[in-house]
Amino acid sequence: MNRKRFLNRKLPRSSFALLCLLLGAGGAGGGGGCAPGADDIPQGLAQDDPRSLEAIYNTGLDRLLSGDRFGAIQEFNIIELQYPYSVWTRRASLLSAYAHYLNSSYEEAIAITRSFIGLYPGNANVPYAYYLNAMAHFDQLDSVDHDPLLARQALGGFEAITRSFPDSAYAADSHAKIRFLRAYLAGREMYLGRYYMRRGEYVGALQRFQSIIAAHQQTPYVPEALHRLVEIYLAIGMTDEAKRWAAILGHNFPSSAWYKRTYALFPRAPTPSAKR
Repeated sequence: MNRKRFLNRKLPRSSFALLCLLLGAGGAGGGGGCAPGADDIPQGLAQDDPRSLEAIYNTGLDRLLSGDRFGAIQEFNIIELQYPYSVWTRRASLLSAYAHYLNSSYEEAIAITRSFIGLYPGNANVPYAYYLNAMAHFDQLDSVDHDPLLARQALGGFEAITRSFPDSAYAADSHAKIRFLRAYLAGREMYLGRYYMRRGEYVGALQRFQSIIAAHQQTPYVPEALHRLVEIYLAIGMTDEAKRWAAILGHNFPSSAWYKRTYALFPRAPTPSAKR
């Protein structure tokens, strides 16, 4: 899949319908939709806003659906302040996080979902909180030369979903994101390895290429990483080590174009190049 097209994929509007369905499932007091029932509203709490919980919640939903994300967030915040013990407050929290996400307010979405996971680890909507948290990291990714922390955080979130919630509605997409992120991180290591090679900084280059082989074995960058190791070891006069890596490349990827390039290096020992 094209990297830019993949990175530009945000959560679709249909995910709101899914979230609404999940938030409506198992509601107290017979609330089977995406709005609270009368029995869901705690009694005896101070109410600065004269409207009912149902009215505030529905206003928040209406504003979110109409594209007024800031207005929706304000309504959901009122619920959290005035009805802190309601089951619907937790649901308003996730809808607020979703509104922040849609508005590209990623740090706010991350903070809310992280707090939700910490406060309600057994809640039925925790898989969604993990997914939204991971997506908020994922959608901030740019080119492979940027800091990989966001990619690692997104990867950790998607891996948590596939590990802890393998049957959830978010598992399939999480698997796809994991494959992409592993290739993304391997691509960054390759980018840096080539950079160090061009500068003749072979120790740094070796570390990057060995990292690809050790940590990203299921990515398409491994054959090239093996080839680059051969190039470097030949350049610094370690012919036996170069032959060892060449043998590994030939054993695992005998049909690879990189193996053909490696084979052509012997018995010469040229200065390595990071060009394809």
